[in-house]
Amino acid sequence: FWLRMSVAGFIVFESLAPLSETMTAQIHRGAHSQRATPIFNENPGEDSKKDRTQVRGPWAAGQEAAVAADLGWLGLLATAGASKKVNDGYALGSRAGCTLQPKHCDAGDEHQFARLPAADVPLSALRTIMPGSALYVYEGGCADDEGRRVELSADALVVWVGDFVHAGASYEKANTRLHFYVDSSAAPRVRDGTFRCSVAEEDEDSSASYEQEEDESDASEE
Repeated sequence: FWLRMSVAGFIVFESLAPLSETMTAQIHRGAHSQRATPIFNENPGEDSKKDRTQVRGPWAAGQEAAVAADLGWLGLLATAGASKKVNDGYALGSRAGCTLQPKHCDAGDEHQFARLPAADVPLSALRTIMPGSALYVYEGGCADDEGRRVELSADALVVWVGDFVHAGASYEKANTRLHFYVDSSAAPRVRDGTFRCSVAEEDEDSSASYEQEEDESDASEE
């Protein structure tokens, strides 16, 4: 799995044990409730509609433990000397009509962890709880203007490296999924930060630059 993920930047696992209908409904309600906090969704030329939110509920610690167990079984918590821990599990909600997020990385700039042993690189994980979920990936990095939408079934787990360029997908119907950070002691995460791509449109040969932004709360980004 490490080889596949180091080449592609992400990996998808299908057919996790489903959550109960009661828990799924509880998480979905919470992610779309008034206590959910808006997270960034602005693209150039667009006004934020606050259509993308997050919330942490009483289910969070249990789901962090469940994802840690899954990642441990898959061998993705094994390290070359660092320690890893699943942290900051949040439900992410998207209202119907939610637009595509800007391109970004979760834990550092693109290629920031290229010199770390692959097993010590921080990760992110997305656990779907309903059908129709998706993640937008940019396998060409910040310079990739197209990207592709990866459709996900219910009860899938997507894992990607912390400097992989991606974005929360657009949604025609309301959607909720769970996001987790897998922190590594080899590269401590800047909490409440998002590493957004910013490619200069004027110069086609220019390299990508980054804008590190503080989220509005203890935000989890996709």
